[in-house]
Amino acid sequence: MKKKRILVLVREGLEPPDSIDGMSNDEVYVAPWKTEYDVVVTLRELGYQVRVFHRVRPGCDSREACKCKLLLRTISKRMYLK
Repeated sequence: MKKKRILVLVREGLEPPDSIDGMSNDEVYVAPWKTEYDVVVTLRELGYQVRVFHRVRPGCDSREACKCKLLLRTISKRMYLK
């Protein structure tokens, strides 16, 4: 069965790393890209082929280039209690 491709758009600077090996749980928990990382990891665990971009310019054919079946845009706003 062919893997379905998903293009995940994230805000600039919130691109998740490929791996969190070597990072402490505290570092990961407060990382600004934590939500995006969780989304990408979950999609990959479900068997999707995931590509992450922080910008798709008007007229850019990135979606067609990867022949994605789904375009997912993440918006992450975190609120911290002091």
